[in-house]
Amino acid sequence: MHLENVARHRTAMARTALSRPVETALADQILTTGMSFFDYGCGRGDDLRGLSALGYRASGWDPGHRPEAVRSSADVVNLGFVVNVIENPAERLETVRSAWGLARRVLIVSGRLGWVPR
Repeated sequence: MHLENVARHRTAMARTALSRPVETALADQILTTGMSFFDYGCGRGDDLRGLSALGYRASGWDPGHRPEAVRSSADVVNLGFVVNVIENPAERLETVRSAWGLARRVLIVSGRLGWVPR
């Protein structure tokens, strides 16, 4: 499959636990109690639900699953597993810049280079 054929909305995984980038942010105290969190490209919203259940102020936006949500600034902005599904380099750069513009303290950027089971 060529990258230009990626159905981005279909790449969003359903999770029962926090994603590895968010789990790591909590473990490394990058995201702590009292900080706000915005998931830029939140997919199905599983990290939002998980963080909300832990008492965090979490919101998110996704072009395929939550296009009506407002993109808002937060202490920590997560751009997790988003850049790897954007096939156009100019669009990829604009996405990183847009997410960076929302981050008050930290921007988490992670991508999947290949399939690695959890």
